[in-house]
Amino acid sequence: MLNIKSMIQRTRCALLIVSLALASGGVGASPIHGISQKPSLLSLKNISFEPKVGLPAPDFSLRSLNGVVVHLSEATALRPVVLITGSYSCPSFRMGSRRFDELAERWRGRADFYVLYLREAHPRSEGKMEIQRSIEFMQGQDRNRDGMVTRDEYRGSDELFNSFDIDHDGTVRSHELALACRLDDFKDFEAPVNYAERIQAAKQLRREVPGVIPLLVDELDGRTTWTYGRWDNSAFVIARGGVLRAKLNWAAPYQIEETLIAMVGRAAAPPPATAPAGPPDFSPIAAVRKAARHTGWPVLVEFTAPGCSACLRMESTMSDPRVRRALGGYAFARVGIEHDDGWGLFDALDLWQTPAFVLLGPKNEVLGRLQGLQAPGAFLSFLGQKAKAPVEGHRLTSPGYDRPRL
Repeated sequence: MLNIKSMIQRTRCALLIVSLALASGGVGASPIHGISQKPSLLSLKNISFEPKVGLPAPDFSLRSLNGVVVHLSEATALRPVVLITGSYSCPSFRMGSRRFDELAERWRGRADFYVLYLREAHPRSEGKMEIQRSIEFMQGQDRNRDGMVTRDEYRGSDELFNSFDIDHDGTVRSHELALACRLDDFKDFEAPVNYAERIQAAKQLRREVPGVIPLLVDELDGRTTWTYGRWDNSAFVIARGGVLRAKLNWAAPYQIEETLIAMVGRAAAPPPATAPAGPPDFSPIAAVRKAARHTGWPVLVEFTAPGCSACLRMESTMSDPRVRRALGGYAFARVGIEHDDGWGLFDALDLWQTPAFVLLGPKNEVLGRLQGLQAPGAFLSFLGQKAKAPVEGHRLTSPGYDRPRL
């Protein structure tokens, strides 16, 4: 069985060694952009690539995109620090960014959040075939064909399961497999070959995935990255004073928050989140919403994911004559969560399974949610429609409706 993280680690290690060897003759030749110390190639062999919980976190000095140099030792002298790793071509980081931002906003003044921008995860869609085979293996574990793989169904390594279980709730859902299907997004994206290009890649990430957490850009040789284990989308919670309190190979906002609360005490923690920060961004369905204003119809949004077997099976329900007739009274939009804006809306509406359906009123108020594969009768009940005999000449006219292309 394939192990996604091991495959990625081997590839990155090989590329990183090559980049070190090519650094203008080796030791001491590449320019420094804010790192306080530069170890030799030989000393890299003695670096612990897995920082130890309970010991001081590896110190660093790195520049943010606005040019400010952040010294970890100085930052942790003031308050706890959360360090999350990511890159432009890391789908899981992109898809989780909104939740990290919400967490950072709530803990503002109590803890500082930073993103360690490291080497690219999947330039030119690197690793696509291997990961696709892992997706197919995971889909094969869905023994009851409900579009989800639970711990009880799964027969394989914990590491592979955890790599796909984004929200760490013990169930891998179809939308969580979508992050790996997004590798095609990066087929034309070249890995930066110098520090200036890496800065540009980080800026491009912020243009496409806006966020409030500062990006700290590591050197091209990845010296800070190596001291923190090299994993993409990992997280490190560092206490005031610089001691590492938690390391998460797969960053999960709720685990980060649990660690912060344990450190500062519940009384000093911010109030729990009651709703996502800010209104959802409805731009992915802007055209359908505009049409709905003219017709007066409510908006029905379907969220789908690439490779989602339940989404494909849902087509039989959507093709049912009674359902097609009922949909004539709705402005219909289909949104793929493999895209940043689609994922953002899916996440903002607190959905967790595909296919997912949301009914929106004229002021974008949520009138109803329905998730998972549905039979025609259940879907009609959700729409508030009753099965009727076909009406002569009536046909589906809802804007945006077409057959799934998954």
